[in-house]
Amino acid sequence: MNVLIRYWKKILYFLITGSTSVFIAACYGVPYGFYTIQDWIIRIRDENNEPIPGLKVSMVRYNYDESTVPFDTFDIRHTDSLGCAEFHLHVGETAMYQYEAVIQDIDGEANGVVQDTVITPTNSVQSITLRTRE
Repeated sequence: MNVLIRYWKKILYFLITGSTSVFIAACYGVPYGFYTIQDWIIRIRDENNEPIPGLKVSMVRYNYDESTVPFDTFDIRHTDSLGCAEFHLHVGETAMYQYEAVIQDIDGEANGVVQDTVITPTNSVQSITLRTRE
């Protein structure tokens, strides 16, 4: 008799724990990978294919329904000696917003003068060529 009671307890524990996890998943959903990181690397070169260091690259975020009004400037980087600026975005955020990278020359004539430029990153690695003025 004692063996039969232990057997039924095991079956009941199995059913309760299994149905509880199904119930929680049904009510609250399955966890979504919102915090998966996507890297955007913007490489900036001059017309001679040389990297341009020292440029300010600001990532501006727009709402999809109000694409003319910037939501905020959420990250500012400077290009390194290879002409690269790297941004880390949450994949869940890339589905909610449109992004633009604003490139500004802040070092003056140190690395050549570049006109301010706005691009829309589309790939994880975006390479652009800017003309320098002496």
